Amino acid sequence: MTTVRLPFPVTANRRLTKAKGGRVILTEAYRAWKAEAAQEIMAQRARPVAGEVAVRLELVPPDARKRDADNTLKCVLDALVAGRVIEDDSNKVVREIN
Repeated sequence: MTTVRLPFPVTANRRLTKAKGGRVILTEAYRAWKAEAAQEIMAQRARPVAGEVAVRLELVPPDARKRDADNTLKCVLDALVAGRVIEDDSNKVVREIN
């Protein structure tokens, strides 16, 4: 088992924005969160997990605002892939989410 503690993610609603010409780009808030998450993964020296995985997500929000939990999942899985903790975030690799 590998445990990784990440900063509380931005929501999926704050992940992407449209630029001129209709192009979709990552928001500045999401890019900043991804950079912070990458630093945390490196600092914790998270061990890579090969093959199929079950991901357990425990959300500890930074304040008392109500949030939609499923809007954070995409960001967390993307960070685990980018940090090479898991191979992929497809359903062939991530077999269970708790």
